Amino acid sequence: MCIPAWFTKHGQSFSSLFFMLFVPLSSIAQEYPEMLGIWRGDVRIVQTGVDGVAKGGMMVSDVNVIVEIEHQEGESFMGSTRNSQMPSDQPGSRVWGTIRSTGKEAIFITSTGARGQLWFANAQHFEFCITNLQEDQATAYCANLEKDP
Repeated sequence: MCIPAWFTKHGQSFSSLFFMLFVPLSSIAQEYPEMLGIWRGDVRIVQTGVDGVAKGGMMVSDVNVIVEIEHQEGESFMGSTRNSQMPSDQPGSRVWGTIRSTGKEAIFITSTGARGQLWFANAQHFEFCITNLQEDQATAYCANLEKDP
């Protein structure tokens, strides 16, 4: 079979046009992990600048972390986070984030100015890492969180 020279020169453009016109967008839309719900885990928090710690020193504490994702639209999500060191009447920190196009990790910020990343292990687990620097205090931790059933 002989393919005309004009088609071989412009064939790729026609293939792309055919694909865009006849393949529904929903079939090529990015799939993102479902984050809605409550996620829990234990972690060791490293802090400096807190009461009872010498200047330049650090304190390591074992705490429980809870992340609640209340809203998700595609790659964007919103929720709150709190840990067992927070007073029970204190509201959690707000969290706003976005999942990377790979669908395997995300970045986020909190209402306290903290920044973090998370990595999805599977639909029920992710690793949640956060750092926060406020004036003379610094906090950092990574927690493996599991989704409540």
